[in-house]
Parts: sequence; C-alpha cells; structure tokens
Amino acid sequence: MSTSSRPARPERRPPDEAATEHPEITYIGCARCGTLIAGLDG
Repeated sequence: MSTSSRPARPERRPPDEAATEHPEITYIGCARCGTLIAGLDG
C-alpha cells in the first residue's frame, strides 16, 4: 500500500490567519510535495 496516492489533509485555516492568532506557530512548506507543516517556535 502506497501512501503517496492518498490526498493531503486539508488545513484547518490559512497559515497567515493562524499566524496572527498564534505567533509561536511557524508554517513551512515541504519542498517535495508543497504540503504546509506547522511547528512550534522555540
């Protein structure tokens, strides 16, 4: 079973909107697939 055929999970909200609400959350994009990944700063 290949995981690459699965559709990406939709984000709950746009990263720019989330960044204003929670500035400690940083979003980066995967260079290979373009998926946004959220991480805690610090």
